Amino acid sequence: MIEDNYIPPEIATYLAGGLSPEAEQAFEQKMAQDPALEAEVKKWLKVYVIGLEETREAWKHELNARYTQTAPDPSSKIFSFKPWYAWAASAAAVILLLVIYFWPDKSLAPAELYAAYYEPLPARELKGQTEANMLNQAHQLYNQKQFSEALALYQQIPADSIPEAVLFAGLAYLELEQPGEARNLLGEVIGFDQEKSWYVALAWLQEGKKEEARTQLESIAATPSHYRQQQAKEILEKL
Repeated sequence: MIEDNYIPPEIATYLAGGLSPEAEQAFEQKMAQDPALEAEVKKWLKVYVIGLEETREAWKHELNARYTQTAPDPSSKIFSFKPWYAWAASAAAVILLLVIYFWPDKSLAPAELYAAYYEPLPARELKGQTEANMLNQAHQLYNQKQFSEALALYQQIPADSIPEAVLFAGLAYLELEQPGEARNLLGEVIGFDQEKSWYVALAWLQEGKKEEARTQLESIAATPSHYRQQQAKEILEKL
């Protein structure tokens, strides 16, 4: 059993971008066939993204404190005798502080935030309607990650009879990495307001549209009753 604080070397290398293109492709194919591995990778990606932000804030505080303590006092009698390497260290601290403040953080790209925060919506069995059998067949394919086949069935179900079919058709497009199609369908869903607003935001992230995602996430973050309010706030801090 893997301990909670131990990241497997293969996952660490993958997240660090250290695999060759062939090894990276093979690892991603392995993830597609192993839901447990995929969940583990997403867990560590989220830990990395959140931890990186916390580390950067800690360094800002630490360097501010160190520079305040080591900054020279021109009125001091020992000012001119302070070893040159002490001034060099202070200068280096200032440079590093500026780098931390202003250097863009590529690890917080929208697509990576999408990977860290995306979680599939559970597809549950529906009973009591004529189209339920087709929906359940589509759900079964969706849960088996056969998204193209599931999408074909969802699209055969009348939208006005089972709006859930439109919702999951949009989510299938998201899984197929077609965020534009996903947004179009999610916009047509009747009901499911919180679910569709969240996944539209994720679709913008998947497409790399930072400002559009920000607008959608700000709306979610401003809604106390939204089931993804906290996650929206976290992503906004990292965009």
